[in-house]
Amino acid sequence: MYYSFIYFLFKTLPRRIFRAIKFLINLKTLTLANKTKQFIKQQQTINESNPINNNQLVKCIGSSERTTTSGLILPTIQNIHTSEPILAVSNDYVLINERTRKRNQIIVYDEYLNYRSLKFPRKITIIETVHFSENKFLLLTETQLFIIDAKIMSSIEVIEEIIPYENAKIFKSCTYNINDNSLFLSYATWGGEIERWKQQPNWKLVNQYMPTQTTMTEYEYISNIKMNNNQLLAMTIYNSVIDQWHLEIRAIETLNKLKTILLPRSDFDYCLSLMNYDRWLIYNKYSNDFLLVDQYGKKQTGNYGQPIKNIALFRYNNLIVRTMEKLRIIIIADEE
Repeated sequence: MYYSFIYFLFKTLPRRIFRAIKFLINLKTLTLANKTKQFIKQQQTINESNPINNNQLVKCIGSSERTTTSGLILPTIQNIHTSEPILAVSNDYVLINERTRKRNQIIVYDEYLNYRSLKFPRKITIIETVHFSENKFLLLTETQLFIIDAKIMSSIEVIEEIIPYENAKIFKSCTYNINDNSLFLSYATWGGEIERWKQQPNWKLVNQYMPTQTTMTEYEYISNIKMNNNQLLAMTIYNSVIDQWHLEIRAIETLNKLKTILLPRSDFDYCLSLMNYDRWLIYNKYSNDFLLVDQYGKKQTGNYGQPIKNIALFRYNNLIVRTMEKLRIIIIADEE
């Protein structure tokens, strides 16, 4: 009898261990889920008790010298459900994305807030979008670049010539210079690698800047790049040795460093958006704080009611702000 019990215990031991492990995993998962729900509930409570005030953001950015009343969109809020807050503007269109578990689509608004949408492959993640030419936008993924015509919205064209130069490399950010039709691409790699392309009419690689040319160390990487209208390229850069973020302003022809501005400590990547007067708005997607920096290195600090996921300036005086699930359109024109 004793040996039969020992045999039974030994035979069923793996099953018992498996059940015990499964119970512990389910218990841990349930605990994490409860903590996540509590965190979300806390964040919702904070947001409800701290209503968004646009005044500080508007005051910091200010209106443009080109203030006109004919090019303004009425202030509004659009509910957008997405996990990647893509945003880009042309003179006539505002392009965003909406990505959920069930769908992935590009949405385009005109100045009257009429919109059209176009499905995008659900498994492909867009990491950045920039205005390209007239009604066209560039959509950047980790390994490809696409073109979409916001006026037609019928198809998405892939640029065959532009792919990472090695299979293990992936793209991180892009910016386009309409003045000379040049595209800058940065890689998600330590040391800082940047490419410059031109359309002539086919796409051609003009320069490939490796760490020796960018004068960046192996402990630094570029999170975002953005060009202004004065041929200056801004880059947010992280140094892992000293745990420090900084902004670099460089000349686009040579990539010579002109200015270096230290940024507050952050556990998340900094993003860049071009504002009026050729200034850059600097923010990360999990903080309410932002900085506004001009090309001479002068800084202004500010705070918004919710973390800014993306932001753009439409027709000089319409501020388009993307938060977690909303698209806000704010007029910053002078009232006379």
